Amino acid sequence: MTDGIKIRAASPEDAPALLRVYAPYVKNTAITYEYDVPSVDEFSKRIETTLKRFPYLVLERGGEIIGYAYAGPLHSRPAYDWSVETSLYLSEDVRGGGLGRLLHDALENVLREHNESALEIQDPSRFPNRLSAKLEQLYRSLAQFLEGQEDASFRTEVEAQLTRCREFIVGIDQFTRKLVPDAVYYAESERGSVSLHATPLNVSELLSELLFHQDFPVILCSATLTVRNSFDYYTGRTGFCNGRTLLLDSPFGADQARVYIPRDMPDPKDDGYQAALEREVPRFVELTQGKAFVLFTSYASLRRTADDLREYFRGKGWQLLVQGENMTRSGLLREFKEDTDSVLFGTDSFWTGVDVPGESLSNVIVTRLPFAVPSHPLIAARMERLEREGQNSFAAYSLPEAVLKFRQGVGRLIRSRNDRGIVVVLDRRVISKHYGKMFLDSIPYRFELV
Repeated sequence: MTDGIKIRAASPEDAPALLRVYAPYVKNTAITYEYDVPSVDEFSKRIETTLKRFPYLVLERGGEIIGYAYAGPLHSRPAYDWSVETSLYLSEDVRGGGLGRLLHDALENVLREHNESALEIQDPSRFPNRLSAKLEQLYRSLAQFLEGQEDASFRTEVEAQLTRCREFIVGIDQFTRKLVPDAVYYAESERGSVSLHATPLNVSELLSELLFHQDFPVILCSATLTVRNSFDYYTGRTGFCNGRTLLLDSPFGADQARVYIPRDMPDPKDDGYQAALEREVPRFVELTQGKAFVLFTSYASLRRTADDLREYFRGKGWQLLVQGENMTRSGLLREFKEDTDSVLFGTDSFWTGVDVPGESLSNVIVTRLPFAVPSHPLIAARMERLEREGQNSFAAYSLPEAVLKFRQGVGRLIRSRNDRGIVVVLDRRVISKHYGKMFLDSIPYRFELV
């Protein structure tokens, strides 16, 4: 199916009609590979290697062009990171065949591996809205059905669904007609579903008007509102004003936990990082005989590490619980609490809002400092705005956001005065980069290089 495929960098002369939008970004330099590929995984690896060097590719077979592939930064965004968008064009004769499916799968693998699950939608009108009419019809049918119902509790349930249906209708209308001012519009996929977002870039103005300038009292309380003991970042982001701030000492002691940082852990961008991760996770899990949260910033990294270490955990007799497999988040937490020697691999939602006091959680392993993906449409738009305002977007936004999330993740460990445990940071940037001290200063525990 993949015999004789040739992949080369695109040039401006290739299919001007298709490449017109890309022409300013396509270089004349070309590189060619010819090979037979036995599997989707192997094809994905080879096409990914080429795309990293030359993001605009031409796919040929038998001397004829069968398609074009693109994987790189959005043209309106600075290249903060590799791959924020993928495109694939295939000729009619291969589009519906096995090769077409193979190419699509390969690009999906590339997209998934780089945790690129969101795409900015600059012109929502390009996408036909076939859903709102059906929702309107459903709304009318539900409203008519409700009129004949006498059971109060059942009426309440139906009314809740009516409200939900109306919210969908309004939300889709706001998105497709871009009615939310000063917002970024994007689509995001997660485990088989796609959601549409219209997110204001400056929530401080909204909150200031709707919350902090009203005639009712407002109290904001959390253990993670400060960066380096200052409320400045939080108040600036939320628009909090005309009020007092109060920073209280933690009720927990600095001696309740210890932080370990491996000396020889490579940088997360180095080729040897994944292998080191799979070496160090077992090393530190053995210190507590399970009882660990392993926190990831990428679902792709979580999946790969879980797959590679599954047999290790099975051999030790420790149950490995993996987010995104067979159980819901609440199910995973319930099982983790009941099986006190289990190990849980989690991503974003397990960094916050999780309470596991007692022996079940004695070890929190942070695989990587939780910087937001800079190519995510919302993050990229906010960073662009800061840069236009003359600010350093990394120092003013990315870094304090990551510090707050780091504190939240580490905070999963100690939930009572009787808790004891260890925190492991498998990201050498915490000691090799000048900003690493901000992360260590944000938690009360002493650290040790091991």
